[in-house]
Amino acid sequence: MDDLSNKIKEVCNIKNISRNDFSSKLDINTYTLQNIERGKQRVPGFLLKLIIEKFNVSPDWLLTDEGEMFRSEQHHVAESVPTWGGLNTCANCGQGFGLESQLLVKQELLEEKEKRADAALDIIRLEQEVVRLEREKVGYLEKELQKKDQEIAYLEQITQIA
Repeated sequence: MDDLSNKIKEVCNIKNISRNDFSSKLDINTYTLQNIERGKQRVPGFLLKLIIEKFNVSPDWLLTDEGEMFRSEQHHVAESVPTWGGLNTCANCGQGFGLESQLLVKQELLEEKEKRADAALDIIRLEQEVVRLEREKVGYLEKELQKKDQEIAYLEQITQIA
């Protein structure tokens, strides 16, 4: 189990929320949450953002183990404002979210997009293989049809002679 899985459990314990309620608030099924907690599945970037937003968890603590576990109640990632240099600050108080946390979330999102792109390429390759096999099958069936046509023509010749 990795550090992020432990942190998710810790948030649930401190917030006194069940795993079912936690997964429900994140709009994921409990099976996905169990796989994450067991280290069988990585936490996708969108889920990190939801944990930060829905449970007011500090992105720095969640991703780098720095700072406090929770942001003050006035902080909301959804209300963050981009500033010069690409850093985000809270729209309410101006406190910045660490660049390292933002980079980690963006890296996770990029990795998720790469996985989706790879999966899409795999699907395209499989579809191309299906088309190739179907063409091969059509070619085979056309040859079989030609053979049957030749057999019919031969049988017609024999019946005309007889």
